[in-house]
Amino acid sequence: IQIILSGDFYQLSPVKNPNYCFESPNFDQLIHEVIELDFIFRQADREFCLALNEIRIGEVTERTKELFGSCIGKEFFGDIKPTELYPLKADVENFNDEELWKLASENNPIREIASLDEIIEKPPSKKKIPDKTLKEWQANFDKNCMAPKVLTLAVNAQVMLIKNLDVEAGLCNGSRGIITGFSPAGQPIVKFRNGQILYMQTQVWGMKLNETTKIRRTQYPIILGYATTIHKAQGMNIDCVRMDLGSRIFSSGQTYTAISRCRTLEGLSIIEIDWEQVHADKRVKEFYTKHKK
Repeated sequence: IQIILSGDFYQLSPVKNPNYCFESPNFDQLIHEVIELDFIFRQADREFCLALNEIRIGEVTERTKELFGSCIGKEFFGDIKPTELYPLKADVENFNDEELWKLASENNPIREIASLDEIIEKPPSKKKIPDKTLKEWQANFDKNCMAPKVLTLAVNAQVMLIKNLDVEAGLCNGSRGIITGFSPAGQPIVKFRNGQILYMQTQVWGMKLNETTKIRRTQYPIILGYATTIHKAQGMNIDCVRMDLGSRIFSSGQTYTAISRCRTLEGLSIIEIDWEQVHADKRVKEFYTKHKK
């Protein structure tokens, strides 16, 4: 079996384990070649790219500090507000709830759209799965699935795509929009930042539970777009974003991961940035130095 692993160790550090996979004694035995890809696709501005690379490795010059300092307190105008990025989940949940409930009225009720969750066994088992096991599976899936179990929306709510629908048309993971209404069938109608209007269709997310069982969720591929955590934003391309990079940053690479979500400097606003928190893990630097060609 041939295996290709991809990722950037300079981004978020491991969540459930203090060690990186390259620290395993099996890594050098099983991985025979390490190649560092250095072409940046998300950003085109050369000055922005150079500054991002400095933050990535934790070696920041005064010029880079000045560049991102110019983004502090930047305001945006228009129907679609910037996505707020926060280090902590509690801050995100509070901000999303507060902004959504500002829209609530008799003529604009808050709508709750429940997902369809299914346990699929192949081949079907003759034994009933214990309730305790089902609850554990469901809790783990709820924690790790990007699509919410209950999607809470209202007309004029800011939303964000959580799946690539049409990358060439600009409808990708992280694209921003606003709810303009709901179809007679209850579909959210979204106007995206690029002007496209879409009647949303449900999508499917899944997670393997064991060799014969998986859990599957059917839900609309959007979430409230007022705020999200830096961890959940990883992998997204966000058009318009405001972020808190102050004292609550708690992980190496977190600042880099946050800023690099944004395509352009024009779309970036910073609430606060603590340059003391901008650093790279020593182990990661040693790994890239070891494998540099």
